[in-house]
Amino acid sequence: MNNENSLAKPFKVEFSSKQRKVGSYNKNIIYVWPTEDGWNDFKYKTHGLFVVKLEDDQVISGNILIAVQDQSENDDISYSGLGNQITSISDKNEKADFFFSLLPSIGEYRNIVRDVGVPMASKILNSLNDLVYTNEQEKDAHWLEAAQNSEVFQKSFMRNSEPFFAFYNAGDILKGLDFENLDYISNTLNLKFKLDGFLNEHELELRFGNSDLVPKRINILIGENGLGKSQSLNHFVRAALQQRQYIDELIDPTSESKRPMISRLLAIGTPGETTNTYPTDSIKNPKLHYRRLLLTRNSRSKASRTVGKSIIQLARMDDSISNLERWDIFIEAISSTLPIDKLKVPLEKAFEGRKSVSLKKLRSGWNEERRLQIWSNIADNAEPTIAGQDGEYPLSSGQLSFFKFALLACLHIENGSFVLLDEPETHLHPSMISDFITLLDNILERTGSYALIATHSTYFVREVAREQVHVFKRFNNDEIQILNPRLKTFGANIGDISHFVFDEDYGNSLSQKVITRANIENLSYKDIKKKYGSILPTEMLQNIKVELVSQ
Repeated sequence: MNNENSLAKPFKVEFSSKQRKVGSYNKNIIYVWPTEDGWNDFKYKTHGLFVVKLEDDQVISGNILIAVQDQSENDDISYSGLGNQITSISDKNEKADFFFSLLPSIGEYRNIVRDVGVPMASKILNSLNDLVYTNEQEKDAHWLEAAQNSEVFQKSFMRNSEPFFAFYNAGDILKGLDFENLDYISNTLNLKFKLDGFLNEHELELRFGNSDLVPKRINILIGENGLGKSQSLNHFVRAALQQRQYIDELIDPTSESKRPMISRLLAIGTPGETTNTYPTDSIKNPKLHYRRLLLTRNSRSKASRTVGKSIIQLARMDDSISNLERWDIFIEAISSTLPIDKLKVPLEKAFEGRKSVSLKKLRSGWNEERRLQIWSNIADNAEPTIAGQDGEYPLSSGQLSFFKFALLACLHIENGSFVLLDEPETHLHPSMISDFITLLDNILERTGSYALIATHSTYFVREVAREQVHVFKRFNNDEIQILNPRLKTFGANIGDISHFVFDEDYGNSLSQKVITRANIENLSYKDIKKKYGSILPTEMLQNIKVELVSQ
């Protein structure tokens, strides 16, 4: 079945009820058919696949959302999904009056531009009456307004977050990959929810930014246990997924529709925190691309993909964000925190005398044949090692967390993603937290993404500005307050942060014991300083001095 408007387009478009055999593709014809999963969005079956064979025999294919004008004898224009009408359209005597389409993610637009270039991609999308192309190149098209006001567009095309994100942001990509913007994601989000045990609601005002000198890509949630930090992450996920009872909890107050502009959601944590914090990602047809991932050593858990398998998957991926390949984003990120030139990947069997290969050369160090042989020789449970003078030794728990986080993030992140982390300080020495933030921020910067971290560690707090820090406090026993600290936290002293964030006095049980004994023995501050000055920090001595003076 040929679209009747196809004569004015670069390619003809033919619909069928199922995929044609590969050898039956004619050149310069775009074949489109509905998916076979039967999924519908409020009755509309718009999900499909397309393929086109070009003059040079290159075959381009991808996913597509496609709506077809209903067959009607009256003058009212209405549309339904291709899957709804495929039976009548496939009839030799029937033709679709009109159709329009949308690729379902920003990555699909990037792929087609990367594979065939801007001119050919434009011809294909023009022929498919693609909404992003038409909005960019033919804004006066007579059908455009009616298509965007149609029920099928609102209820199916715009139902899920990835096509929503693509519709509003993929236009830059049609000018070339170098034009892709990395500032599409919502900079302002308000999260509001009610927990049992608290009289008032939790209210978070999350503010982000990509362009400032001081990084504002990360927000921190910190406070005592039992105040709702992890539950904030849980509600963020559920609201972003638009689960029924959570739909209005997360909004972008700067948007007319209040709908957050988020492309993907990655929830990352250690096993206990992840299992208890984040909802499962085994959701059928979610409204947002969502993955729950674990930063453990190799395990059988589905959520904890083995390191070796993930390395191979990333090395094989011919995919980019903007004009930077995912593998290069990964290598660049870990280079800031790990000795990249010494990192090795063990082989299952020795290859050409090697028991391991350089991670840095894994993707581009050999010709294609040898590279495939090496990839096939990496065990699923292989973990990277560090080359030393006396051989190779394994990464520490902290280093492995760095490595696996960067690996999983670069596998799954997309332009405009939110990364959620619950207590990432697990296995990290405080001195490594700054390096982890650097690693995280590098990935966020390269992908136009943001992060939200729930933590108990004040070492995370000193890595961001105070506007990005949200302190959870109990008020009147059964009320919750979430406040920004008064202290300028970026680069601040850890002791000062503890005092301002947690309202902690520098004294502890030891200082109170010293004060009690000083009172009993009638000792002055000078006596205490002389006796304990070599073992007590200055802050604690000051606290003891204030306490004694005030008595």
